[in-house]
Amino acid sequence: FRQRRLPGDATLPEAKRLAPGTPGYTGHKRGELRVRHLPLLHAGSAVWLGYRLEATGSSLLPMLSEMLNLGRAVLERVSPGDIVVRMDGEFGSVGALRTGLAAQVHVLTRMCRYALLDRAEVAAAMATASWRKVAAPEGGPEREATDLGLFTLHPDPGAQDADGGPVEVRVVASRFPRTSEPDHGVLRNGFQVELFATSLPSDGWPAEDVVTLYFGRSAIENRFAQEDREIGIDRTFSYHPPGQEWMAGIGLFL
Repeated sequence: FRQRRLPGDATLPEAKRLAPGTPGYTGHKRGELRVRHLPLLHAGSAVWLGYRLEATGSSLLPMLSEMLNLGRAVLERVSPGDIVVRMDGEFGSVGALRTGLAAQVHVLTRMCRYALLDRAEVAAAMATASWRKVAAPEGGPEREATDLGLFTLHPDPGAQDADGGPVEVRVVASRFPRTSEPDHGVLRNGFQVELFATSLPSDGWPAEDVVTLYFGRSAIENRFAQEDREIGIDRTFSYHPPGQEWMAGIGLFL
């Protein structure tokens, strides 16, 4: 929500903003209030399993836990078996990974802990790693992937869930040749390198398949784009967050 200036006059009542949300980044000449929404989509059927909206600026982890438990309950009734939750880099934190593991689902997410690459043992492993070709989506770069093994990741000291302790996850690296600064990952020795965290076992999911699975999200990104383009879920239906969430749910049913 654009937060424009309100008129200041002693004869006017105290100003009250209608838009929910918490202050976010500052835009051009005005601040912005931010609302975050979290949809859960089943990749195979394109069915929306759940939707929640958060406008208070509090931790997303309780909402993520609720969504994962909801999705697991639905899928265990209709299609029992292992469940893999693919999440974008926003959920690459230790807290989000811990929340996924607590929900008893497999997690797969992009992570931004590129300081791992500066560890001596990781640099040595990268130099001698066996890189295997990733099945590239049409028009995408030809990536290679390698398994870096299990890592114990600790939460950042200032994280809201810092008291929750560390998690142990498998870390997979991908790379492809690049000379310009990347939008994702880091530039190392002429390659764009990206890191992924997962709980999927290495014997059933080699590194190249893990990366293929993550970038398979591109197919469901079209579903998210359709939500924006055809239904306009992002527009304001209500200045009351539960009303906004309710209308977004109706839109997703449509």
